[in-house]
Amino acid sequence: MPTHTGSGFSECTDSFQAGAKAAAAALAQAGVSACALAILMTTSRHNPHQFLAGVRAVLGPQTQVLGSYAVGVITNTCLGYDGYQCGVAVLASDTIQVNLFLEEHLANNEYACGHALAQQVLGQAYDGPPNLLFFYDSVNRTTGRFRMNMGTPLLAGMSDAWGASGRPPPEPAPWATCSFGSRFSGLMTASSAVQPRPWCFRAVE
Repeated sequence: MPTHTGSGFSECTDSFQAGAKAAAAALAQAGVSACALAILMTTSRHNPHQFLAGVRAVLGPQTQVLGSYAVGVITNTCLGYDGYQCGVAVLASDTIQVNLFLEEHLANNEYACGHALAQQVLGQAYDGPPNLLFFYDSVNRTTGRFRMNMGTPLLAGMSDAWGASGRPPPEPAPWATCSFGSRFSGLMTASSAVQPRPWCFRAVE
């Protein structure tokens, strides 16, 4: 199967129905009935458990899923913010291998968390240099006051672990994103036997 991608958007106020509608629209745009990966984004007005259940009702249990809250959602045809906006992006391919990695205890522990996350990535075999898509929780809510999780030491920990391995550095995706939370850092890697493609990194609360 060649690589197919699609995105779906919904502003339905019912979280289950919103997830199901966005997922179905993404599959329809991709022209497929199933996918290997789904990336979910929704505003905080939705119930995340119900939203995920709606997505699962359409995509099934075999699809790998990652995502986060967002202030708003933008697709090729829709945009919105500060409401019930949600989006689902899907990837279907038989040439791209997708791996998800999650590392906990990010708050007040950015360097060590990044180092441990990179060690997870280094422990996986790839057909070529993996592409990375990175998400991390940007707000530390463990202290009772507003404080940011620092991205610089998080990335420094990853870089040091990768450098110590002697392996070629990964190829970053052309963009990355942050979600709002406090405790986790994570990563998705993807590699292709035919051609490396830019998918990869994740962290959520």
